[in-house]
Amino acid sequence: MRKNRVRSSHGSQLAEFPAAIILLLLGVAFPIIIMASIFYKVYMFECIVKNGAQLGSEMPDLATATTAASNYCTTHKPAGVSCATPVVSFVQRTVTYTSSGAPKTYPAYFLQVTDTGSVSPLVQMHDLFGLQVPGLTGPITLQATQAVYFENQTAAAAASGGS
Repeated sequence: MRKNRVRSSHGSQLAEFPAAIILLLLGVAFPIIIMASIFYKVYMFECIVKNGAQLGSEMPDLATATTAASNYCTTHKPAGVSCATPVVSFVQRTVTYTSSGAPKTYPAYFLQVTDTGSVSPLVQMHDLFGLQVPGLTGPITLQATQAVYFENQTAAAAASGGS
């Protein structure tokens, strides 16, 4: 009479390990990597607009500031981020300070940069059951606006016609 031998399961875990890793990579890690790349690209788009506004605010006059901000936004974009030509405008606001005496009002000058762009997904999936999902089946359209204090107050006052 033969004894029924119980099969050892020590090798089955090793044999199933590659399949489990592939399923985890496709099901969990890969979507997280795609979402992280989208968030990174959105952050980079915001930084491009902010840096363009900061660079423009350091220029000696409004025409140079507009050119510098536009050039920066259109040339300093990473892969997967596209930027249109930004709209650069000059904003004057009055700021009132109240100190120990009467309130004093000062003009404050800002360079405002508004740009529209798009962020492409890391892997673009086409025709996802007939649905259009921005960030998955196509690019995400973004708009960012940054206003930066104009550093050259004499040129800013001359450009606005103020004192």
